[in-house]
Amino acid sequence: MDIAVNSEKTGNTAIFAAVNGQLAGVIREEAFLALENIRENGIRNIIMLTGDNEGTAQLVAKQLRIDEYHAEIFTTK
Repeated sequence: MDIAVNSEKTGNTAIFAAVNGQLAGVIREEAFLALENIRENGIRNIIMLTGDNEGTAQLVAKQLRIDEYHAEIFTTK
């Protein structure tokens, strides 16, 4: 679980995928590759909608080269 704590300290949300109870991967790395594939297929404007806080959303958008993001959209104030 250290990876989850360290990930959150750098503005990331750790999401783990498991198959038959065994860790299969971290969604985050796969997201970058998936977005690259989308771009290679002609999609030029990627928008992220998230309930994450502004700081986390900004870091994720930058890391994944997302064009536009909207943070805290699922929270109430």
